[in-house]
Amino acid sequence: MSGMTPQIKGESIQSLYRLYNNEKLLANRRYQRKLVWTIEEKQSFIDSIIKGFPIPIILLAEVGEAGDIKYEIIDGMQRLNAIMSFIEQEYSKNKLYFDLNTIAETKEKLDSGILKQANPILDRNICVQIAGYQVPVSIYTEREEKNIDEVFRRLNSNGRHLSRQELRQAGSTGAFANVVRRLSANTRGDSSISDILPLNKMKLISINNKNLKYGIDADSVFWIKEKILKKEDLRDSKDEEIIADIVAWIASDKSQRSSSDILDGYYG
Repeated sequence: MSGMTPQIKGESIQSLYRLYNNEKLLANRRYQRKLVWTIEEKQSFIDSIIKGFPIPIILLAEVGEAGDIKYEIIDGMQRLNAIMSFIEQEYSKNKLYFDLNTIAETKEKLDSGILKQANPILDRNICVQIAGYQVPVSIYTEREEKNIDEVFRRLNSNGRHLSRQELRQAGSTGAFANVVRRLSANTRGDSSISDILPLNKMKLISINNKNLKYGIDADSVFWIKEKILKKEDLRDSKDEEIIADIVAWIASDKSQRSSSDILDGYYG
């Protein structure tokens, strides 16, 4: 693959927040999961940063045109969201909140009333340390969607990070996958006009969980309200698997019980 040699460097959390604030960090719903980390997972990740522990590399693909470069998140969306949502007061660490006066962009939001400082406030020196933490980032320039999709598949092909259904959907752009994706989103209530969204908009179409208030109330989702699935099942995309089963049965020219192999075949 041409253009796939990555640039690997450290980016401070402050500079990544600037990209986030300017909507330069993008999530592609063709393969990215919903925001699924629990508050405990986020707090543990922030604890690693505070303690200066190394964290896994963030993988970005440079997209857009000259003068308007943006970065599609291939691996690390949950980690980036954990950082940005901590900075923006969505949760605390040991009941202490990030000091919004630490970063120029958050101070501006504080002064303009866009963000409100929660209390009690984490020690300023620790907040400065967080803002300056160097996140390992790998960036490559790639304009071919199929190549970006293939990188995502390979990163997750061991199945430890994604459920089997999420792996089927990951990067699948065929008619079957698109129908399942759209029907599932419409049923959950998290459909969006475009597959490409700024990372700071992902919370608007994610389902809330304990102490994390996102745009969609889990109890209002059809599958939960009708007691068909549990909230944990939505996290693993079990709802999409049910939709895929139904679409596969309708599309088949013979009645046959669905199976993992049959669904794998439909997804190619």
